[in-house]
Amino acid sequence: MQKPIRTRIAPSPTGDDLHIGNAYTALINYVFAKQHGGVFLVRIEDTDRTRLVEGSEERILASLAWLGITHDEGPYRQSERLDIYQNHAKELVAKGHAYWCSCTPDRLTQMRKNQEAHHLPPMYDGHCRELNLTRGSTIRLKVPREGVTQFHDVIRGDISFENKLIDDQVLLKSDGYPTYHLGVVVDDHLMEVSHIIRGEEWISSTPKHILLYQFFGWELPVFAHMPLLRNPDKSKLSKRKNPVWVSWFRKQGFVPDAIKNYLATMAWSTPDGRDIFSIEQMLKEFKLEDVQTTAPIFNIEKLRWINAKYLREQDVFEFYNGKYSRETIHQIWALVKDRMKVLTEFESLAGFFFERPAKKEVRKEVRDALASCEWNHSDMEKAIRSVAGTKAKEGEGLQFPVKNSTVITSCASPRYGKNHYGIDIRTAENAEVYASASGIVSKIIDTCTSGNEACGGGFGNYVYLKHKVEDKATNDELYTLYAHLNKVNVKAGEKVETDSIIGLSGNTGHSDGPHVHYEVHNAESIKGETSVDPLCFLKDSYKIIIEDNDSENCKNAGLICGIA
Repeated sequence: MQKPIRTRIAPSPTGDDLHIGNAYTALINYVFAKQHGGVFLVRIEDTDRTRLVEGSEERILASLAWLGITHDEGPYRQSERLDIYQNHAKELVAKGHAYWCSCTPDRLTQMRKNQEAHHLPPMYDGHCRELNLTRGSTIRLKVPREGVTQFHDVIRGDISFENKLIDDQVLLKSDGYPTYHLGVVVDDHLMEVSHIIRGEEWISSTPKHILLYQFFGWELPVFAHMPLLRNPDKSKLSKRKNPVWVSWFRKQGFVPDAIKNYLATMAWSTPDGRDIFSIEQMLKEFKLEDVQTTAPIFNIEKLRWINAKYLREQDVFEFYNGKYSRETIHQIWALVKDRMKVLTEFESLAGFFFERPAKKEVRKEVRDALASCEWNHSDMEKAIRSVAGTKAKEGEGLQFPVKNSTVITSCASPRYGKNHYGIDIRTAENAEVYASASGIVSKIIDTCTSGNEACGGGFGNYVYLKHKVEDKATNDELYTLYAHLNKVNVKAGEKVETDSIIGLSGNTGHSDGPHVHYEVHNAESIKGETSVDPLCFLKDSYKIIIEDNDSENCKNAGLICGIA
């Protein structure tokens, strides 16, 4: 008789929230359990007491609920089961499969230094292995010196490890808490988990777990190790390079069904290869053995595209907490739905329905161009674009580098000891910063070395773009500088187009809160680290708002052009 299918997700509350990679693994476990009429449970692995983050567990559970990945059992907490792990560790000692260890932290540190000096693998040297201690500070697994430990992985096939390369892992720590290896095996067995579906980073730990199952005399579960999500540069997806918390995606206006749809495509595809499908459809077609082993690239732009397919009027109403009535959203929806990728874009696209824009005079050139063309969409667009193209050659072709944000929080000036005409633009956290015109990445400076935790230190990353747009006064090609970036998406020498994503805004420098610093240079000014006032190029096309508490600073900054 086949065992009932039981799967689990076991996050650790050591981060801000549920990691998008954990959401991906949770989804696969959830779908596999549901399509077999099984049980999906949640277990909080909170035994690393030094790294616990207050409120993390609550946010993890809230994010799972928001995504609609609902559990049938739990949440279980390992911190509430300490006597179970302690008893099982002592049982292994009694059976001769584990031993007490009295090595001090100082001895272990010296051991590792000696191993490194002699180019040896970092493993416990077995100092206490044969001492038959009846007490000690920790309990270690007694790995056989000879032989091979092997197991079958549904996704990857047969995998084996030589026992001599497996460490005598600590099972019970000096504080009485189990390590991951003891806790996960004991809990998975007692909770009757039938399928261990987890990330590939745990493959190297699996032989230790196999030995524990064997030493306890327990039946092995089925193992399946999912490929890890990767950044576009193939590095492991991490918070240092990309937004990774589910709460960030929620705040940015992504919807649960779109996130689940995209995560499902990461390592598996439908038989017909379609991109858009529901979880109900996935339940009918998913096969665990069809999961690919190639590490999938997590592409936020692809997620934005999928998200746009799922947006509904009701999502807008709920996202803005009823700020706009359902009737109002319904009247506007047809005008904005095809342009929206995330819910935060609703106000930028439909804002003029609620707030009268500042009155602006239509340029004479635009009026003349429209007067001489046919009054239809295609000809009108061509006429306007022709004027825009002409103006770009005259030094007025730069775009604003941050969408939905025209608030300047501070202005740089000669008060910093040089002609430093720059502006700080308020943004959302890790907002996308766009190329203000097409050009070549001429230089990237990484100052994340010390002094600020937002990007690892310093004042963030700096990116210089060289454009063919000219400064009318000097006939110089223009450069734009984007400073205080948490993340850079381009490489030196790379050609970028207008509105390409340069990187993500940071939380460094002299302004409070997330922002990007923006400057414009010509060839002459860049040699002397001076800059041209960017408002000379932006003020005629954008409504620039300067914070009241800093307006005097901007006014006294020695700007070449005044503010319209």
